[in-house]
Amino acid sequence: MELVSRPNLPTATLTSGTDVQVGARGSYCWSRGSQKGGTSSGMCADAAGVTVPDPPMALARGTGIKLAGDATKVEASYATQATPGGELHHLRHLDFSSGSDVIDLPPGTYVIDVFATFDRGDSTFEFSIRVS
Repeated sequence: MELVSRPNLPTATLTSGTDVQVGARGSYCWSRGSQKGGTSSGMCADAAGVTVPDPPMALARGTGIKLAGDATKVEASYATQATPGGELHHLRHLDFSSGSDVIDLPPGTYVIDVFATFDRGDSTFEFSIRVS
């Protein structure tokens, strides 16, 4: 999982082999930095519902998820979602204290719910995975 600060908004990607899934951005607050005249520009937006990428990325149980990028703080958890756009039911947090976490979930479809903090602000992202 790579979380990267960009001038306009941050990005998030989940990669496995040649498969790449772009994280669905949720709510965020972001500073665009100094503009002409020394003024600063920023924006915040709240997402309505929880959108996840489709189709889910297929991953085997025991696959490692490595954290990369320039986020200063990351909180992430596995969750389920009963209906598209509906509420998430969190199962457990991912532990990136050693730089990666291992998928230890029974077969099924899950959401990885991410809250990332960067120097310019923060953002939520969602990924969709199918564990086999």
